[in-house]
Amino acid sequence: MSMLKNFFVGFLVIFSGSTFAQKISLEALSHPIPPRIVHQRLIISGVIDRPIYEYLVREAARISQVREIELNSFGGNVEWGLKIAETIAALHKRVVVKNGDFCASICVALFAAGTERLIGSEVWLGVHGVRLGSDETAQFLENCARKEQGEVLFNDALKDCRDFEEKSRRRLFDITQSVFGFMERRGVSPDFSLRYFAMPTDPDWMRNGNLLRIEDWMIFAEEARALNLATGVSL
Repeated sequence: MSMLKNFFVGFLVIFSGSTFAQKISLEALSHPIPPRIVHQRLIISGVIDRPIYEYLVREAARISQVREIELNSFGGNVEWGLKIAETIAALHKRVVVKNGDFCASICVALFAAGTERLIGSEVWLGVHGVRLGSDETAQFLENCARKEQGEVLFNDALKDCRDFEEKSRRRLFDITQSVFGFMERRGVSPDFSLRYFAMPTDPDWMRNGNLLRIEDWMIFAEEARALNLATGVSL
């Protein structure tokens, strides 16, 4: 399960405005924050993990009455994130990422789960594939990295390292594909995943535990609309 904590993004922040720090600190977003309902809006923020799913199940009756779901998250656990996304999809609600808020990593799948998906005009969405967890990355670097002129390189001369890298990369690829598949079933263009897999190589993929070796992708609002990741752009 620890491997699944880094999808779509523990990666890259999607920053969309300076007013955000006045509402909630960036440091706070790196921790679990209980979901809450405010004025017919369900607000999901902070780390995406099991407690959010349990809240959606426990408060299903109240949540069925909300008008929209507001997201503000850097991402979290992929497995629980997909369960949350599937639950949101079944609610048939509008999902919003407002100017000044964030949506990164598995949060992007939660956004795609909305029947209507509105993104602030200043918001960027960030995408990356599933990565090794922090412990696995540290072990991978310890056992399989070699340094050459200050660069950290993969020691592919070691069979155990080659086998681990190949097996892990296949598994990470399959999980990443499953998340893209969910989003395509929600109406996101197939070009979304095609363009991601055509991104340049991540030059620091070993340090990042990024065995897919694909660079992070920041998507602007209009681009998200063109890919039908967003169904509308708001001011």
